[in-house]
Amino acid sequence: MNTLIIAEIGVNHNGRISNAFKLIKEAKSCGANYVKFQIFKSENLVDEHTEKAPYQKKNMSNSENSQFEMLKKLELEFEDFIKIKKECEKNEIGFMASAFDLESLNFLLNLNCDYVKIPSGEISNVPYLREFKNCKSKIILSTGMSTIDDIEFALEVLTSAGVNSERISLLHCTSNYPCSLNEINMNSMSTIHERFGLKVGYSDHSSDNTVSSVAVAMGASIIEKHFTLDNQLDGPDHKASLNVSDFKKFEESIRKTELILGSSSKKPT
Repeated sequence: MNTLIIAEIGVNHNGRISNAFKLIKEAKSCGANYVKFQIFKSENLVDEHTEKAPYQKKNMSNSENSQFEMLKKLELEFEDFIKIKKECEKNEIGFMASAFDLESLNFLLNLNCDYVKIPSGEISNVPYLREFKNCKSKIILSTGMSTIDDIEFALEVLTSAGVNSERISLLHCTSNYPCSLNEINMNSMSTIHERFGLKVGYSDHSSDNTVSSVAVAMGASIIEKHFTLDNQLDGPDHKASLNVSDFKKFEESIRKTELILGSSSKKPT
């Protein structure tokens, strides 16, 4: 068993490519298989007057009054991500990303990544999903805030556009930062697997390493966890992320779980 561990950098680079490079190197040292980034053009994503989400207001200074102002400070250029992908190759760690608008998605699909992730918020975005018609990458579909019907709908759109469903993995996710234990409902990951017969994983927003170990024990082949250099940095996701020391312990916990699970064969040692 070899669980794919994704260090979700997201926007924890705080809009600086130098921070992105540091996070890549540290993620590699922590044993992550991939780092994941978020690619977007702020003007394509939110209205200029959209308020920040409550958790963003709580986790950030008040220097940005709107979602647009916040995102603009966290935005990297497309050219930066070409450099970031090369930096990942240099450090022998995989690169993947989520795109949050059509312009960014088309850029991402042309990068020829091993994996492309569809974020939870785009699961019902039909024009967005149809852009995957010529996608050669494997697809990870996150299902935060979704029902079984929502997931079925997204899969129907993707497959009708020509995507081979066997190239799709489904991530169970609770879109709360951080997520409390009584909101996780890990059994629903098994429900998703039984319903669709696809590989499943877990996008972990909890503050307890046990959660992802439980997910692996229940059949998750992919685990994603937010990753930061410093939990005290100003930004929307740092406080719900693991720092370098904690991510190492997180990775060790998952690998220990795999060791405990061992083989499905019943025989003397």
